[in-house]
Amino acid sequence: MDIYELLKSDHDKVREILEKLKQSSGEKDEEREQLLNELRTELFKHNQAEEETFYKELQGYSETKDKVSHSEEEHEKVETYLINLESPKMNEKERESVTQIMREELLHHIEEEENELFSKAQKLISKERSTKLGEEFENAKREIDETEDEEQ
Repeated sequence: MDIYELLKSDHDKVREILEKLKQSSGEKDEEREQLLNELRTELFKHNQAEEETFYKELQGYSETKDKVSHSEEEHEKVETYLINLESPKMNEKERESVTQIMREELLHHIEEEENELFSKAQKLISKERSTKLGEEFENAKREIDETEDEEQ
């Protein structure tokens, strides 16, 4: 699989989790907490691997450099939301509000990436290189999993 297929697959997983979160609004804390943990795990791994492979590759092109910087800022913003949602000081109404804002920004980021960045990248990166980036992305995610397993 090439990098675009792998990223899209991850994006689809994130969309699915976000939809479940939306549907569970106002429901049991345990279920929402489990979904947030799943989202947190998926995004931290995805973002790190994407930045190490795909974004790193695109930083070398003037046509995509600014877009990559913008995307990295969006990653940081969403990660901050996820960290803030762990705060025991946040009441349920605040958590719901932050979750909704994060959901909207994350969906915007995914759409922007798939519709704009992928399009530009496909003009710059060869098919062979996109396949190699896909392998590098999978390896990066695997290494993150192994590191997390060692830390536990």
